[in-house]
Amino acid sequence: MLVIINCFVIYNITSNNNKNIVALGDSSCTSTSLYGAKSVSYNTYLSSYLKAQLNDSYCQDNLFIEDLITNIKNNISINNKHILSDLDKADYITIMIGYDELTSYKDVNNIIKRDFVNNYISLLDLIRNNSKAKIYVIGFYPNYFRNYKEINRKIKNACDNRNITFINTEKINKNNTNFYNIQSYKLTGRGNLELFKIIHKKL
Repeated sequence: MLVIINCFVIYNITSNNNKNIVALGDSSCTSTSLYGAKSVSYNTYLSSYLKAQLNDSYCQDNLFIEDLITNIKNNISINNKHILSDLDKADYITIMIGYDELTSYKDVNNIIKRDFVNNYISLLDLIRNNSKAKIYVIGFYPNYFRNYKEINRKIKNACDNRNITFINTEKINKNNTNFYNIQSYKLTGRGNLELFKIIHKKL
């Protein structure tokens, strides 16, 4: 099944229209496995379904929320394209960030006491103020830390007030084959497909 879908993805990417998707985030949105291998990401499935051009060059390993905020404020250029221009021209934006940052903290479960959520909301404001695109924020998986519900609730509330769609990922956690191991936030090829299916229902 995945082989057939992958072929479908490749075909459609070569025949897309003028719609654009900009993906923002850390290694969780690059579909890089624990072993450095690449799989088809949820963003690729999404671009295929929408027949849109995908720009995921702003997804970077070990990118923190404040780093992405700085990148946008400084209007960084990648591949001769500036991020503010790409955000302005985007029809769709996906955001999946915070996992690399969480793994850097010694006590993940005290994350709410930090500026993590406030920084995330500041990021949403910055992106919304620079884009009229349909924005999809990928929520946090419940298998990684116990405070995910409170963080997701606060981020979802912020999304609802900014005309941004929050994607609840709890369903993904019900199948361990969606992850490389039980404590990993890295999605397998199957996991990326399941995440795309959840996003698809919100389109």
